[in-house]
Amino acid sequence: MEWLTITKILIIFVFCSILLWDLSVMFFCKDTSMTISQSLYTISKQHPIVPFTIGVLVGHVFWPLEG
Repeated sequence: MEWLTITKILIIFVFCSILLWDLSVMFFCKDTSMTISQSLYTISKQHPIVPFTIGVLVGHVFWPLEG
């Protein structure tokens, strides 16, 4: 199996895991303050470097690469 295929599978797995976690927390706890997005929002209000760092990382991931 090629490394690119493994990377794609891992990205899909992580995305689905986060989605399932958020859905299960919202369904079973019935409290949206326990979700990942709410946690990130709370942390970002306390530490503004977090959204800045995420923005820089995402910007570099989607920057046009010459191949």
